Amino acid sequence: MEFVQESDSPFEFDFDINGVLALTADNVARIQFLIGNDSRYRDSKLDELLKECPDFLSRELLQDGSHEEVVQRAVEAIDRVNSTHQASEGPRGGANGFKLTARCIADIKDVRGRLKDNDPHLVDEIACALDGRYTFSFATKFCAYVSRGLFGPDGCSGGGYSIYDSVVSRALPYYAWVYAEEKNRLYKGQCVKDPYEKFKDKKFKDQKQWQYKRYHDLIGRIILENEKKIGYRISRMDFDQLLWYYYKGEGSRLAKSRELISEDRCAESRSNFVNAESSFLVMSRWVKL
Repeated sequence: MEFVQESDSPFEFDFDINGVLALTADNVARIQFLIGNDSRYRDSKLDELLKECPDFLSRELLQDGSHEEVVQRAVEAIDRVNSTHQASEGPRGGANGFKLTARCIADIKDVRGRLKDNDPHLVDEIACALDGRYTFSFATKFCAYVSRGLFGPDGCSGGGYSIYDSVVSRALPYYAWVYAEEKNRLYKGQCVKDPYEKFKDKKFKDQKQWQYKRYHDLIGRIILENEKKIGYRISRMDFDQLLWYYYKGEGSRLAKSRELISEDRCAESRSNFVNAESSFLVMSRWVKL
């Protein structure tokens, strides 16, 4: 049986052999159309800022203290669209989160170069900008959006940064287990500042956070294994948008994907993936228009 069950209609999605949303070019085109015509996601403030300031985060500009204000505008633009609540300083109170985050980013040595090099540890540093908070989701979005705006659609070397948010994290376990052979069947990519304090597990005793690199590398493996099956390499940006838009607010879709990796069905779902015939797909005519 072929790995992907294709739809002939531009209004219906392709599904993989287990009946879960497939990572195809046609599905990406469907989602891009929906997002592009959704007024809630047309905020272009960050794009405008980066066009006005193509040397954003350069060493030269960061030597000028006024550039920190530009960085703060970028932080605010990303927060506004993504509702990451970066303004809050956390348990100690206060609403200077934007300013403190911008200062943290501006103080990071060679931050622009590290963005271009796709340095995964940069995410962890930005996530620690606010004392008492570990704003992992915001940090992934800042690195992803800014690197794409500065260096092109793929963001930087290695295909750019992968975004973390709660919707993608809930959809991720199916793709991680079935496509990438992730050993933790319920892995969601969660990162916290002090996992030992949260989970009281001794194996986390001396760790300050779960590293973003694991999450980033896992999505890279999913992308690679999918490409082997269908001949299409989905970008990290399209992977994020596809899962996020398809699954947001859709509890039944998430429930189905989780059921397929339940203890009773996980082996079968993985076996279906391994044994399915490759489906080297050609984009539909309407995708190319």
